[in-house]
Amino acid sequence: MRKTFLLLGAAAAFASCTKYEQNGSLFHLRSPEKRILGTWTSVRVQEVGSDTNENVTELMGSNNLRLELEFRDDATVTVTNIGEALVYEGDYLFNDDNSVLQLNVVSNTTLGPFLWDADSVDYTAEVEALAAPLFEADTFFFASGSFEDITAAVYPYAVQLMSAYTQWTLTGGTWGGYEVGDDVTLNVENFVEDFVNDGIVASADDTDGIAEAMFNIYGIEVEFQQVEALATGWNDPNLEALLLSEFDIAAELFMGVFANSLNDANVLAWVRDNHDWDLSVVTPEETKLLNIYWKVLELELDDFQAYQFREYTGEDLYDYSYLLRFEQTSN
Repeated sequence: MRKTFLLLGAAAAFASCTKYEQNGSLFHLRSPEKRILGTWTSVRVQEVGSDTNENVTELMGSNNLRLELEFRDDATVTVTNIGEALVYEGDYLFNDDNSVLQLNVVSNTTLGPFLWDADSVDYTAEVEALAAPLFEADTFFFASGSFEDITAAVYPYAVQLMSAYTQWTLTGGTWGGYEVGDDVTLNVENFVEDFVNDGIVASADDTDGIAEAMFNIYGIEVEFQQVEALATGWNDPNLEALLLSEFDIAAELFMGVFANSLNDANVLAWVRDNHDWDLSVVTPEETKLLNIYWKVLELELDDFQAYQFREYTGEDLYDYSYLLRFEQTSN
């Protein structure tokens, strides 16, 4: 059965203690159109219906609901949900017998920020997932002159510069594209674990045994020397220069939080250099139109009470959703 005049007891209670003069009287001296002018602040907002609609969702959906109304004599109105900082602008009018107040208001809400390409394809979610490490304090290596992330490739070499280690040099035999005198430390280390596991050498520290195994098994002659650490740590100001001089790696070191938000210029540059996406930050506006109908219960000098309803099909048929009371704070 259609909901009609929900909470009739509440309505009767209001009717018993108030009387709304819809067309003005000697007592009020002013018409409802004049009485409504000024600024009103909500002192009571009570939900009296269970079905939501657009008006409820957009205007009334707040855990900290405080409404402010400003009616002006040019028939314009500003409706503010103070708790959510939502502002609606528009116009208002009474029906023929002044029993229903209609508000036609618009809210322009800024959305985003979003990251779009030139064709308005939204990459926000993809960038948010890929760029997550950029928002945490970390150590990054970028190719010189760009934000191309080469951290994974450079990291082992940087660690090597900060560590004392055994350096292996090719002294004889054929090994891929290497020539006699080349540093083959990382290549030799790839064989050490297998030598240990197979019992060919006693441990990774058995450098003589490793050199002998490389020659006996692969015909490759290598020699070793102990190298002291060249860099004191990640904060060593010479680290970038050492990467270039020792390994011919042109890299720029970045330590800390690379970016604070998705629309940070550094993020856009990082996305461009690593994923070839040329994106822009966009903040489109969304326009929302609300048509609100209030059944006026009371409109005194400083007291305005009304039912907001979901459906209105005639002067005597309403389906209420909210009971509202306002007090006037300025004329």
